Amino acid sequence: MALTFLECDQSSLQSVSATAQKFLADFDSLDILFANAGVMALPPGLSTDGYEIQFATNHLAHALLLQHLLPLMAHTAAAGRDVRLVTTTSSAFQGSSGIAYDTLKTTQESFFGHFRRYMQSKLANTLYAQKIAELHPEIISCSVQPGAVSTDIGSGNLGFLGEILKVVGTRGRSLTPEQGAWNMCWVATTAREDLVNGAYYEPVGWRGSLTKVAGDQGARDELWEWTREELSRFRTDVW
Repeated sequence: MALTFLECDQSSLQSVSATAQKFLADFDSLDILFANAGVMALPPGLSTDGYEIQFATNHLAHALLLQHLLPLMAHTAAAGRDVRLVTTTSSAFQGSSGIAYDTLKTTQESFFGHFRRYMQSKLANTLYAQKIAELHPEIISCSVQPGAVSTDIGSGNLGFLGEILKVVGTRGRSLTPEQGAWNMCWVATTAREDLVNGAYYEPVGWRGSLTKVAGDQGARDELWEWTREELSRFRTDVW
């Protein structure tokens, strides 16, 4: 089976749309989508479209990709296929008290801001996965924490905090990139009846707990409507 690679710059919503359109032109079904790309603890900055860079990359880019591809995923599910969306979040969402919508078009600079901005974006990932499960029950949509994986994400930006997170996240043991994929692969391949649609899973295969805001219906609805309104500028047929 031939592999197809599509280039996508998640700091540019125009690039995300172009990638989705290329996919839709070449494929007539979509069974599994891993919403996994992301950044962590970047210095203050804005995306090409003027949004806080971590929120733009980790949430908005995935949301726009999904708005293009969810109809195809729903069509695939209607044909009797087992369709799944696996969204990579982080236990860091548990440290976020909410999303600062009024400043998302700024760099959101504050004390400890690089990690606060990351936590906010991961909260958005968790909320959005739940909302998709609510709106599309025919599609399994879960968020997953991969664990503290030994990659260069956030390299040089976390300092001593990064070492603490490794200890807390995996009982003092960092995971290899291969091990970091295990939880995502488990959600993608385990028996459908073993999953709770919309749930958050910790490695490997353990249903994790949500904070008050992460499990709040109003927070899900607010994120969905805000995202829909913002992305309407990049899609004329946005639903």
